[in-house]
Amino acid sequence: MQLKQLLESLYAGRSTVHLANDPLSFCHRYSLPADQEIAGFIAAAFAYGNVKIILRNLESIFSKMGSSPRKFVEDLEPAAALQLFAGFKHRFNDGRDLCALLLACQLMIDEATPSANISSVATMLPPKTSPNP
Repeated sequence: MQLKQLLESLYAGRSTVHLANDPLSFCHRYSLPADQEIAGFIAAAFAYGNVKIILRNLESIFSKMGSSPRKFVEDLEPAAALQLFAGFKHRFNDGRDLCALLLACQLMIDEATPSANISSVATMLPPKTSPNP
């Protein structure tokens, strides 16, 4: 069985119950890819430690960001964000670390090269390479 087929069959076997305990489930709250991208980036950054604590902390973050994480990041003002997330704590990270992550997202969006009229954090990542034969 090819690796792709194996991964696809594993993916197909996943249920919404499995996804409910996955920090990346926060991506599925948003319909726009730009919002999903930011949600996934933030969720991945804090996806370490106890699952219940991760989900609780991510819920806290996204509830403060409103209906569009992308718009929140684009409009981010560091001083206001520091106040908004002053009480945030996830293991050894606090609100300052979260604000630095959000500012990094904002900078990546600002510096991204528009591709098909879409500015994406993904354009800041190195291109995919083919596996060695």
